[in-house]
Amino acid sequence: MFGIRILGLATGYCVVLLEIYSGAINGPQWWVYPGALVIALLLAISMFGLNGSAADAPRPPLAAGAAQWGIILAAAFAMAFFANYFGREILPTLIAV
Repeated sequence: MFGIRILGLATGYCVVLLEIYSGAINGPQWWVYPGALVIALLLAISMFGLNGSAADAPRPPLAAGAAQWGIILAAAFAMAFFANYFGREILPTLIAV
């Protein structure tokens, strides 16, 4: 289980670095979406767990489950878009100074 968490952390770190790089090279804006979906998957795995006891846990009501997924997707897309914005707008001004 510890190895899976380390691999998830490394994957998230690499995705954010790739988003920064895609912003730095002025890549197309749609490159943000696959990275955001990978980050959303990693967030969902960390929230819902992989320990096998999830089958025993009671299912939340539909509204609570939809709110959880909405928060996961919003956080992932915000993280990916900010990383792209950082590479596109903020990083060149930091290098120029």
